[in-house]
Amino acid sequence: MNILVTIRSYYICAAKIMFRKPLIIFSLFLLPACVDDELCIGTGTNIVKVKLFEFEDPLNQISVTFDSIGVSGNPEFFPSYNDSTLSAINLTIDPNEAFTRFVFFTTNSSDTLELAYVIKTRLISPSCGPEVIYSDLEVIHYTFDSLILDESFIEREIETNIRIYY
Repeated sequence: MNILVTIRSYYICAAKIMFRKPLIIFSLFLLPACVDDELCIGTGTNIVKVKLFEFEDPLNQISVTFDSIGVSGNPEFFPSYNDSTLSAINLTIDPNEAFTRFVFFTTNSSDTLELAYVIKTRLISPSCGPEVIYSDLEVIHYTFDSLILDESFIEREIETNIRIYY
């Protein structure tokens, strides 16, 4: 009698597994269709975040009035900053080039900032599509009093990539 009960319980267990297996496989096919749109938002951006500080007091964030800020190359990707007083600037780098040159015009002077970076593409998921990632940010040349590169990754969550001292 014990053998019969054991064989019957194995049979029931095997039947449950066989029924669940197609259900699990079917669920896996539906999974990509249920991807939340928020998961498709990558961390990459083509915006370099710059903050301005006083040269004599490096902890003091300051505002500077710019007549304009220009970009060499393809200006269509760069927002217009004309007659703006700013303490932080979002510099849009050219997504088609691995190099962007910015020119900052004030009443008394003009300064340049040349940035280089690596452009890569990665697939978030088949349903989300690709994401462009900018990394390895380098300051090639600048004419400001001083400058510090805080973060070489260009991502949405990063608060400051570059600190410029006036």
